[in-house]
Amino acid sequence: MLRPSLFTRRLGSRLPGACEVVAALAVSAGVTAAVVAGSRLWRGAPYSEGYSLHAVTNAAVIVCLAALVATTVAIRRRLRPRLVAAAGYVLTAALPTLAFGLPLARTPLYYGGLHLDQQFRTQYLMRLTESPALSDMNYAGLPPYYPAGWFWLGGRGASILGIPAWQFMKPWCLLTLAAAATLALALWRRLTPAAALPVTTASVLAVLFTSHQEPYSGALAILAPPVTVIAWGALRRAAPRLPAGPLALVAVALGLTAATYTLYAAVAVAVLAVLAVTAWRAGVPATTVAARTGTVAAGGAVIALVVWLPYLISWVRDPHSTAGAAQEYLPTAGAAAWLSQFEPTPLGVTTAIGSLWILWRLRRHRVAQGFAALAAVGYAWTFASLVAAAFGTTLLGFRVLPLLYSTLAAAAVFAAADLIRWVRRHAVDPVTLRRTAIGVALAVLVALAQQATWQLRSDGALAYTDTDCAGHRADGRPAGAQAALPAVDATITRLTGRPRRDTVVLPTDFTLLACHGYRGFTSYIAQYANPLADEAQRKALVLTWARARTARQLTAELDASPYRPPSVFVFQRTAAGLLLRVTRDTFPADPNTAWTSVTFSRTAFTAPDFVLRDVGPYTVAYRPHAAADAA
Repeated sequence: MLRPSLFTRRLGSRLPGACEVVAALAVSAGVTAAVVAGSRLWRGAPYSEGYSLHAVTNAAVIVCLAALVATTVAIRRRLRPRLVAAAGYVLTAALPTLAFGLPLARTPLYYGGLHLDQQFRTQYLMRLTESPALSDMNYAGLPPYYPAGWFWLGGRGASILGIPAWQFMKPWCLLTLAAAATLALALWRRLTPAAALPVTTASVLAVLFTSHQEPYSGALAILAPPVTVIAWGALRRAAPRLPAGPLALVAVALGLTAATYTLYAAVAVAVLAVLAVTAWRAGVPATTVAARTGTVAAGGAVIALVVWLPYLISWVRDPHSTAGAAQEYLPTAGAAAWLSQFEPTPLGVTTAIGSLWILWRLRRHRVAQGFAALAAVGYAWTFASLVAAAFGTTLLGFRVLPLLYSTLAAAAVFAAADLIRWVRRHAVDPVTLRRTAIGVALAVLVALAQQATWQLRSDGALAYTDTDCAGHRADGRPAGAQAALPAVDATITRLTGRPRRDTVVLPTDFTLLACHGYRGFTSYIAQYANPLADEAQRKALVLTWARARTARQLTAELDASPYRPPSVFVFQRTAAGLLLRVTRDTFPADPNTAWTSVTFSRTAFTAPDFVLRDVGPYTVAYRPHAAADAA
């Protein structure tokens, strides 16, 4: 099993070399491609119908976990170090890819299909696939408010490979988690070689519980524990010499976090502040701590500004813009203090053991100290989010759970190593101890994995029952009205003769925007609306337009819009008229979005001001002489 003595020695401080990082990323890409290609061979029942694919997923994950345990034993015995190290990277990349990828074997969609948040993510990836220029995923002429880092990289990958963004979403999400796992392994190998593989495995399994729809949060959660330990080692070092390598790594991690996920960037800044204060109280001179912290903050800010600068410039120029509603979401998971340690589940037991180990080893163990800072900030953030509800907002505390799960699961591995050392001191037969440790470790890992894969069921089913961007359902059943959207897209492009990104559309079904890349006049969900867009005012305008009864009246109101008006409307055709569904924010209710049906009169879209085309259950209304689109 693990070599207990390595856990008590001074942790390493070397960083993985560039070759090792490139090799880790290459391995994750190769493993992801192999799993995605291999999963297409599945010819059994879809994931949404029965449990055969679920069973195959569990079998594959169990084999992978058994191989990871065997590799850990080989590391302990120093058997073929290079070959074993390579196997560790391959298996680490395979674990999240198999767990998440196999259930989606017969669908091109990712977890959640094209529902809610996944619709926004698909739209954003589509926007940055068509062009590398930073742009809001929905509105024309606005810089992005949501950090574009993950979407930009994915968009560039989809563009280079020539794969439509909605089809690239699944492999890109899987590659994200596989790459994060291999990078975390590379970091842990330099910090504590004997523990690297089991610690990374535990973090990956823990993240599977909460990050299947949001892979970039899962990736950051997997990387957060080793980066935090490295940051703590750099700040607490008494020598006045600047530890350039570790500080540079932490700065890059902070900058990439800010360019990927604003919430986690705020948590990372708080963790850095806690570590800095702790280092100062431990005797490191204030000037030394300030210099090192400032170096990290400055480096991270430079990287973050690559993504954030366009928005900040626009925000300064437009001080009258409304505040965003991004944090206005309070589901069940965000309304209670998180204490999974008291739940009688594999995850509950694991996090309980990890929590106890952190408290027990806090005074003398550098890893426990780094983990303590990360966990303390995570718990403080979730509690502050509960308090914020009294002021009509939240801090999205439930989104921090992946960080806590990953940290405490990693801590549980260190607890297991200390337990092995204690048992070994009490003259237990080494062979018996080794066999028992291997059996228990494998059983715990399998229990964690099976609990995690079970939680994928509902969102995995949506990937099969949603109509994809080609108009098909992966479960083979007849698609609904959205099957006509490819024909709607063809009609719009034929009528406008312009690139999709240059056409503003007001649709009744926002899947059209996510699948085909048109600009939207309003946003699907207020929480994803750009604060610079004045979303509430835009929706008020739509309600005003619905009262128009003649084309002259409607065109006059469109021309008077302070925002670039739509040149294309896509309605649902009904006996009462042309139906448009508009969303409205209902926070603090859950769900926090409701629909309002608005009926337009067909007489408001008469020629020559408009061209009408009926496409399936939809009606497309195009304004050919829209002055805004003429530009």
